[in-house]
Amino acid sequence: MSRLPIPGSAPAGPVLVDADPRLALLEALLAERAGWREFDLLTELRRRRVPPFEDPDGSTLGLFRRHFLLRHLLYRLRDRLIAGGRGNLELDAVGVRRRPPPGGRRRGLVAPEPLRAYYLDPDELASTGAAEVDALLAAFWRRYHAHARRDWALRELALAADATRETIRRRYRELAMDHHPDRGGDAERFARINAAHAVLVGLPASVGGATPAREGDA
Repeated sequence: MSRLPIPGSAPAGPVLVDADPRLALLEALLAERAGWREFDLLTELRRRRVPPFEDPDGSTLGLFRRHFLLRHLLYRLRDRLIAGGRGNLELDAVGVRRRPPPGGRRRGLVAPEPLRAYYLDPDELASTGAAEVDALLAAFWRRYHAHARRDWALRELALAADATRETIRRRYRELAMDHHPDRGGDAERFARINAAHAVLVGLPASVGGATPAREGDA
């Protein structure tokens, strides 16, 4: 697989001097508006024809590369701001927000961060092809739909997000008895209760669900 270099990429350690002009542009944009959605920031960089963000490639791999490169630059900018005592950046899943410097004083970076290390390593980008991006997206949507199903099931049974297995079981039995068609309950509501219970006892612990039901459990 051919390598995709990151122009002006910096080492993964703390950055004191980084002359990449794209960092100055990003800092100026964050001075104009403290908070940016990633989509809006990418759109602005494309409008200004900043390489490589002007690339029209709309494939999942092309989109991933532009996302990776933007995060790479933002982590480098954050390093520079913190090292100079001039501010901080808060990066989340959808965007970035400029923050005051930690404690208002010049200081080094805090403990290592896995995401920072990932985005500052050009080899991660160079080694990621279309198949890997498709697998990452598929895994993301599996987690997203699992969480969405769990949220629906918790609402259906009127349970808190931290409900234990025993709490789920008790609530299910109470609602099943109240809404069972043989007791005059609504069949559609009873079906939703059963479906919600099945979701909560079937989701793996890795996405926040209860442990799978054992044979014979209600």
